[in-house]
Amino acid sequence: MRKSGLLNLCLVCSCLGLGIFNSALALDAPPSITRQHTLELKPIPSEAFQLAKSTFLPDYVEGPFSGYSSPMDYNPKGDCDDTSSLYTKNNCTYPKTVVPSSQCPFKPGYYKECKCLPQFKLTSCKSPYILGGDSCEGKYEKCVCPSSVSLYYPNDYCTQYCEGKCIAKSCSPDRDETGCQYGTGSTSDGCGGTRTYCKSCSPLSSETGCQYGTYSCSDSCGGTRTCCSSAPVCTPYSSETGCQYGTYSCSDGCGGTRTCCSSKPEEPAEPTESINPCDGVSCPTAKSCSNGCASYSSATSCCSSVCTACKSDPCAGVSCPTAEDQQAAVAERVV
Repeated sequence: MRKSGLLNLCLVCSCLGLGIFNSALALDAPPSITRQHTLELKPIPSEAFQLAKSTFLPDYVEGPFSGYSSPMDYNPKGDCDDTSSLYTKNNCTYPKTVVPSSQCPFKPGYYKECKCLPQFKLTSCKSPYILGGDSCEGKYEKCVCPSSVSLYYPNDYCTQYCEGKCIAKSCSPDRDETGCQYGTGSTSDGCGGTRTYCKSCSPLSSETGCQYGTYSCSDSCGGTRTCCSSAPVCTPYSSETGCQYGTYSCSDGCGGTRTCCSSKPEEPAEPTESINPCDGVSCPTAKSCSNGCASYSSATSCCSSVCTACKSDPCAGVSCPTAEDQQAAVAERVV
């Protein structure tokens, strides 16, 4: 059914920086009375207003006049109808935040957009830095140095620094030694592994005080030295048995003892006349000396050494004064 078109113009006064025109039209006011109204701009919170629009009704409407939208619709109902798809400051938290411009006009505290905070904008860093700190949707807030490494082994050396800290290192291991003359051993390669090294040589000294002889032997360094022979292997003699004339203990030839048979006793010899070898030998006569012996005879198998001459008397021919002579001499000295 066709209806005549009606022009429905709904004008809602905008509050974006506009004051309310509050002048009153005074009808029948006395001409001598005048009123002055000052227009001023008053800030109003964004939550307290909505933009107006004008809608032209069609010639006929087949359904209820609701939900109509157009490119000029500033308050579409569908974007904010389902609160489960909206954001609040409780479900949009760090590192994200709600976008103030996306607030629903008829639902205070609800927002259509939840985005990363502005500081989360880095996706790469200049070497040697790497992305660090918190992240939001693959973006980071700062660039940091990688973790430092320690120079643990003797041959470690740093290959890259970041703000004075070593962040990368390398290690050159010591090589194996070859052509070793005195054998090899295993030691550290300076990088946590092992390598082969040549042993040095200190020649062994020669042995001394050898009881069983000597022989030439190696000094362990390619030369020779004198070594003591070992004690010879000894086989001890066994004990004798079947002894007719008794036994006695004797050496076994190796430091021990064994039983030996006694020999047959000898027959007693017939007594013979003994001969004195000194018979007929005349020995010098010993002199007795009051002043000591001057000479001795030589001892032989038959004669002893005896004094053969005396020392002369040193007082022989000397006349000693008597006691009376001594008294007379004293008396003369006194006179």
